[in-house]
This record gives sequence, C-alpha cells and structure tokens, in this order.
Amino acid sequence: MINTGAKLPDSANAVIQIEDTQVHEWHSTKKDGSVEKSIRINTECSMNQDIRYVKICKGKIFGIYSL
Repeated sequence: MINTGAKLPDSANAVIQIEDTQVHEWHSTKKDGSVEKSIRINTECSMNQDIRYVKICKGKIFGIYSL
C-alpha cells in the first residue's frame, strides 16, 4: 500500500485503487504471530494506470495547489 502522492518504487508500472481490491487470504509469516495478506484485484489494470508524472524544477518552491 502506498499513500496518495508518495514516490512509487522504480519497478512500479501501475497503481490499483484500494477500493478495487479485497483481502483474499491471511498468512502467518513468523513465529511471533505477524501476518501478511494477499489481495484480489477486482478490476482490469493497464500500464501506467493512475500514475501521474510531474516535472520538478530545481530551486522552485511549490505550494499546496502548485502541482
């Protein structure tokens, strides 16, 4: 999961909205009881889906509505 506006990993090529997913299974991962979950994606996905590219200029100061 990644927050809106956060930097994506370099290997990411699409973003799936959390509303288009559901928890599929829970898996125990360690002896301490921590768990991971696998998800089911309930929508079609395409390359660069919901990814917005922004050009940032060195030295420019951005306000909340600049981008």
